[in-house]
Amino acid sequence: MDSIDIDVRRQDLHDPHPQVHEQQASVPQAIRTYLSSSESKQHVHHRRAVKTDGVCVVQVVDVIHPGRASVPKAELSAKMAKMYKIADEKLVMVYGFKTAFGGGKSTGFGLIYDNMKALQAYEPRYRLSRIGLFKKPETSRKQRKERKNKAACVIGIKKAEILRGTGKK
Repeated sequence: MDSIDIDVRRQDLHDPHPQVHEQQASVPQAIRTYLSSSESKQHVHHRRAVKTDGVCVVQVVDVIHPGRASVPKAELSAKMAKMYKIADEKLVMVYGFKTAFGGGKSTGFGLIYDNMKALQAYEPRYRLSRIGLFKKPETSRKQRKERKNKAACVIGIKKAEILRGTGKK
């Protein structure tokens, strides 16, 4: 059975005095909790750096997963939603995970949005499509190329109409 440990540490991204937080490390160290996933496997989640703006919480996430190649993003977002008591798992967006050489540790980014409107306004479309909130319009490659070549021949408003697909055909 693999072990997963979740450790939460608060530190500002632009902290000029990181030594002060290291002196206070005994309190966050006591917050260490162990969660087990549905497959009875575990992983460690370190929240290394946190930045909060009005829309979401941005954090650097370290995941320690001994004995596993990597941890699926769906499992990580579900675990973070459970950990931070968020009702909808889709409000937690994890991305950019790189596995360290030798395995056992991955580092990436996690965003926790306040509401669905903010998520759809600030997340790029490719990440929205990963969780099923955006559907890319289906056009053939030939149609895209023809539209591009038609737009190259005109300027101004007509070019914008051709690129949007609302002009005369």
